Amino acid sequence: MASLCAAASSTKIATVVNKCSFTVWPGIASYDKKLFPEPAEFKPVLNSGELYSIPFAAEWAGIIWGRTGCSFNSSELGSCLSGDCAGYLRCEKVNWTQSGVNYDLPISTPITEVELGSDTSAVNLERGYNLPISIKSCGSQGCSAHVADVCPTNLQRKVNNEVVACKGECSFYTKQCSSDFDPAFRKGCANVIPFQDYLRCSLDTNFTITFCPQKLL
Repeated sequence: MASLCAAASSTKIATVVNKCSFTVWPGIASYDKKLFPEPAEFKPVLNSGELYSIPFAAEWAGIIWGRTGCSFNSSELGSCLSGDCAGYLRCEKVNWTQSGVNYDLPISTPITEVELGSDTSAVNLERGYNLPISIKSCGSQGCSAHVADVCPTNLQRKVNNEVVACKGECSFYTKQCSSDFDPAFRKGCANVIPFQDYLRCSLDTNFTITFCPQKLL
């Protein structure tokens, strides 16, 4: 009985909030789908003003990001202007590969991601930027800038003349971003230092992910 109680308590609660004025299609990918798959309750569509909470295994690790401008059919296939994951509504259906310390995701454009470890969390700009996002756990990190306001012209990804994402040029090995990308996002992500500034919390710390935070928490 004691072991059952311990297993039942080995969770943390995630609250996901959309403060954008438009619908966001959250994406999720687990670093270990066999042992700690994506929660079945994770919602791939979040309307403006909507929020909900779901349990995660305390040891769960992976990334969460936002997709924009999506359209899907009744078979849950379609596309997004940014953050698209191989045309699936549910990104957990996509297989991805690991090469050394890098994880390769079939994502169509740069994304702003929240990276979660069993006892760490951070806003990660390694894959670029597409949507303001924040995480609050035992501390907080976030980006509040609209991509078109801060992304240098030469790094912009456009669809129908609209800036939908910003190509990040950051290296996991050097722990640095390109001379163009780094200063631009120092403005919109004032408390985010790529690869160097993880929030370290206890294993069962609850957390909140907010799309389009009105201000840094």
